[in-house]
Amino acid sequence: MVNRMIHKVIEQWNFNGICVLRLDKGKVVSSPKDDYRSYRIDGVIYKPVSMSHPSDNFVALKGTGNFVGKEVEFIKEDTQ
Repeated sequence: MVNRMIHKVIEQWNFNGICVLRLDKGKVVSSPKDDYRSYRIDGVIYKPVSMSHPSDNFVALKGTGNFVGKEVEFIKEDTQ
């Protein structure tokens, strides 16, 4: 059984092609094995963008559109 980490987007801010998404709950990263490399939203894979002051319930990605209300799945596999 695969343990999937999925959260819902509750707020969004856009800055020059970068979307900062506030999630309904914090990410659970308890070890280096929990290092998620990508996000899947509506079947599209997005690479994370580093933030200067990261928080457990915020993520940033390059993209456009409205992600509020959508589910973000954290995935580990290399998508490149």
